[in-house]
Amino acid sequence: MSIASALDAERANGTSRGPLHGIPVITKNNIATGDSLNITDGGLALLGSKAEEAFVVKNLRKAGVIILGTANESEDADHRSGVFFVLS
Repeated sequence: MSIASALDAERANGTSRGPLHGIPVITKNNIATGDSLNITDGGLALLGSKAEEAFVVKNLRKAGVIILGTANESEDADHRSGVFFVLS
């Protein structure tokens, strides 16, 4: 709430960080936010672990995005399923 309030105050003062200013998002559960959100990669073994804020999160926050939480996923983000998708 404090982050959202600060971004609202910026906007009220005529300052905008860009088109993402104040937009709420949810990240995948394997992207480290560097705050109190649990980043478990879908596994209970990582509950409570701490990690440095991911590069993408730093850039999103710099652009004014509000990270509301993380999306649940299967354990280890299904890395062991043998199914891989390649985008080109």
